[in-house]
Amino acid sequence: MVTKELIEYIKTCREQNISNEQIKLTLKEQSWTDEDINTGLSQISQPTEVIQSAQSTETQKPKKKFLIPVIIIIGTLVVGGGIFAYFHFFGSGWQVFRNTEYGFEVEYPNDWYAFEDMGNRIIATYPPEEHKEYFGTEDYKKLGDNLGIIIISRETKSQEEKLNSIKERYAKIINGIDKSAKIDEIKTEEITIGKEGGYKIYFNYRESKIMYENGYHVIYLLSDKNRTGVIQFEGDFSGNNEQIYTDYAEKFGEILSTFEFLD
Repeated sequence: MVTKELIEYIKTCREQNISNEQIKLTLKEQSWTDEDINTGLSQISQPTEVIQSAQSTETQKPKKKFLIPVIIIIGTLVVGGGIFAYFHFFGSGWQVFRNTEYGFEVEYPNDWYAFEDMGNRIIATYPPEEHKEYFGTEDYKKLGDNLGIIIISRETKSQEEKLNSIKERYAKIINGIDKSAKIDEIKTEEITIGKEGGYKIYFNYRESKIMYENGYHVIYLLSDKNRTGVIQFEGDFSGNNEQIYTDYAEKFGEILSTFEFLD
């Protein structure tokens, strides 16, 4: 999605005579898609100085057309981390999801939605009113061609107990006992988010009889702050375009990387 912050960043780079190649490289490192980058670049015309520099061997001095505060800001951004610092300085475009009951917070994209449904906390790529009306029904395609949903819950179990129950649940699908979808393999990794250790369970599925036929499922398990239970972040990403819904899954990882316990 092309945001105001993206356009402002490209505009600032163009005014500083930074090449398109360098702009693209920096943005890709921050997980912007080629489509969004190219759209943003096409909306901001390239300065005359850049075009002329490619046609002339003469060294040109940059024009002094920026106010001192802007120069200071840009210099700080370059030294302090480029685009990462830029978007945090001018506004990252992400919102804070704070759960006082479970005692944590995460950030999520401003074009996603956070809400509650049946006691679970949810972060999704579509609004809560549409979730209530279409999710899990025959009209689910009205939610969009590609879906991303993260369901957050907590149980008074250890990480290992929850991990084993998840493996048992999906083993039934792998073995053909549960015919709601087809899964070839489930992968499990030990992870660390911040200072918190946990597990990541993930797999691709196909021929699902519940929502879209094909998708990617990933679950993160973290102990709660008091170590009396486990917080589960269960993400389901599916649709007609594998690249789009796998991009959603990657964004899920970015969301979890911002996890912090509340003081």
